[in-house]
Amino acid sequence: MEKLQVLIGRVLGRLNEKQRLVIERRYGLKNGTPSTLESIGKELKLTRERIRQIQNAAFATLNADEVKSVFRPMMDATLTHLAALGGVRQENIFFDEVIHLIDEEGSKREAVNRALDFIFQLYGSPKRLAEDRKFYAARYARDSDLSKAKELIVALERISKQIGQPMDADGFHGTLASAMKLSRLENEATAIYYLGISKKFKLNPYGDFGLHTWQEISPKSMRDKAYLVMKKTGKPLHFSEINNAINTMKFDSRVAYPQTVHNELIKDKRMVLCGRGMYGLREWGIEPGTVKELMVRILKREGALGAEDLVRLVKTQRHVKDSTILIGLQDKKSFRRLDDGRYRIRIA
Repeated sequence: MEKLQVLIGRVLGRLNEKQRLVIERRYGLKNGTPSTLESIGKELKLTRERIRQIQNAAFATLNADEVKSVFRPMMDATLTHLAALGGVRQENIFFDEVIHLIDEEGSKREAVNRALDFIFQLYGSPKRLAEDRKFYAARYARDSDLSKAKELIVALERISKQIGQPMDADGFHGTLASAMKLSRLENEATAIYYLGISKKFKLNPYGDFGLHTWQEISPKSMRDKAYLVMKKTGKPLHFSEINNAINTMKFDSRVAYPQTVHNELIKDKRMVLCGRGMYGLREWGIEPGTVKELMVRILKREGALGAEDLVRLVKTQRHVKDSTILIGLQDKKSFRRLDDGRYRIRIA
């Protein structure tokens, strides 16, 4: 397959000099940077409207079937590829795939992108969905394909809101299957390609799927990042370990610093200090307070206990040495040793 620049040069050779210059500038075919009608007009000392007329005249010439046939082999391959994906694809990814498909990987990326944009507009396909707050820029073969994609996205968003929490791989596939049924889609791969155009969904660094607005999918503050790290780890961690995990997971470009993370852990009501610099989640059932206060609460709740049983129960809540708990039992103002060796709290 011939290189795009060769094909475009052959096609633009059908135009007069002024038409060719306008098309090259308008679509960035030379330097990869498109120009506005106004800037081209200033360069040529012509009005914006006159530049538009020249552009329209150029396209009238280029729209002839014998001219467009120059691009037919690469367009056939491109449209066949898009159809195999379900007819809709996020634009950046699609351009990457087309560049590979037509063997243009050694060319300058921006110049090739602009060339593809020009050829697609000349052909009128694939159509372009402009980027906005809901969608990434995308290319689609037919209006019906885009409608299917949007229908799936609406269905998946509705179901995700009902679930209300991030989904692991199994949960995602089950939820997607439900959305596919509602939108009358059968091919899961096609459904996943469709989701790629939506800004509503995201995978967090742990691979969990959900709405991009959810804190556990897109944690913004250090506090929320620390919470997610701890929830996924499932056990108490030292604040320095939490800090390192935040930086390793690369939630965004911000760098975490130990003192900042520690300060956020102290202020976060979801966290419980459970050892020197160690934190756990309150939702795990970890009780707040010092080791001594925890020992008192356990003995109040359980009644008299042997030292071994008390150590075991404390260590389900705190990352401390056995000796720390045993030394605490020597506090005669708080604990009393019974004749059978068990301990109970001393009632004032």
